[in-house]
Amino acid sequence: RFDGWQDFPTPRILTEMQLRLEQINHYKRRKLFCVLTIRQTLFGEWELCRECGRIGDRGSQREALVFASRHEVEHAFEQEKHGRIRKGYAPIPEQLDLF
Repeated sequence: RFDGWQDFPTPRILTEMQLRLEQINHYKRRKLFCVLTIRQTLFGEWELCRECGRIGDRGSQREALVFASRHEVEHAFEQEKHGRIRKGYAPIPEQLDLF
């Protein structure tokens, strides 16, 4: 007999965090971006995705690293963020489309 949804386990809430960094150097005519994303996979692991390339180009490089815990992925995220900031990147606040 089916009594409703209380028989099924509650699904895990998938969380995601994203940061966009940009480096613009007008003297060298170089405009670069890097997007760092943390998200949880369906299997409960944590993934750090890094997408980097030139602003305005179609191609970019993507890399995904998988970690066992949220603490490990947050540590790797902070190391990558501080490394990019040391290289001249600046965090850019994302604007969400309202319509």
